[in-house]
Amino acid sequence: MEYTPRQRARLRPRRKHHCQGKGEASYAELHHRLWTPPGGICGCGLGLGFLLHWLVPAIDRGVATLCGLVATGVALLAFGQLMTLAEPSETEEEPPPVWRLRPLPRPARATRRPRKRP
Repeated sequence: MEYTPRQRARLRPRRKHHCQGKGEASYAELHHRLWTPPGGICGCGLGLGFLLHWLVPAIDRGVATLCGLVATGVALLAFGQLMTLAEPSETEEEPPPVWRLRPLPRPARATRRPRKRP
């Protein structure tokens, strides 16, 4: 039983080599990786600023947005530092044993062949 031409076309590799084309980053992907995190932080700060301005109308939108950005930055910094802390169970373990190794014996000197005199 053989594959039909349509099945063969669907099952064959699309690239000449399996690694071909994987190293190329598209402009959209680069743009996404570069601008999404700062955009998310600024958007969160802007949202917090508008919320603060809505709750306390005496605070101007610009100052409220600045407060929101600072609060978002501090929260992300604190979260990042908390994620790097070791768990208490990891710090209570006993230190790894110290291995005492004997020095290796010196290798035997190779015997020299006498020079041939012409």
